Amino acid sequence: MKNVFVFGRMKEDDPRREEVEAMTESIFCAIEQEIDEITHAFNGE
Repeated sequence: MKNVFVFGRMKEDDPRREEVEAMTESIFCAIEQEIDEITHAFNGE
């Protein structure tokens, strides 16, 4: 398989780039939601 990364970044013309960016965004959103839930539980809310 051809390496799609250059110095740790996906090449601009890689057709999978949009899918990877969307997946990364959804992961970060899920992490933020978990942090919010933990924070509220810790604060007794």
